[in-house]
Amino acid sequence: MLEDVDFAVLPGQVYALLGPNGAGKSTTLKVASGQLKPTHGRVLMHGQDVTGRAADERARAGLCLVPEDAGSSRTSRCSKTFALATFSGTPFRQVLDRAFERFPRLGERRKQVAGTLSGGEQQMLSMARALAIDPKVLLSTSSRWGSRH
Repeated sequence: MLEDVDFAVLPGQVYALLGPNGAGKSTTLKVASGQLKPTHGRVLMHGQDVTGRAADERARAGLCLVPEDAGSSRTSRCSKTFALATFSGTPFRQVLDRAFERFPRLGERRKQVAGTLSGGEQQMLSMARALAIDPKVLLSTSSRWGSRH
């Protein structure tokens, strides 16, 4: 159960939510993204209350959650997994261009089956998909950032 969680992230700011396993980090981000409903309290995004909005509505408003296991299609080619990022209306070619510009290694692996990428490359793939839609707020539950897996 989460209690008394209160934080604000300003434009351009990076905010790290740290704590031991079971402290509620992932739960907090799931509440923020709309995957879980809070029993009380509210979630504000850009000053607007989004507490009652569904996760997909929040995503269309620019909030993107990249979970630890972002569920890349294990059998699809790396480049094909970016089709998911076109829901926002961004053309597929533009999604690919943005992704491979930020993560050139993925461009080298574009024809490789996503499930055969290394763990770090799979995390790059998840982050590249999220960044390709130019989110206003990006949340990640990954504990891998900065680690050498």
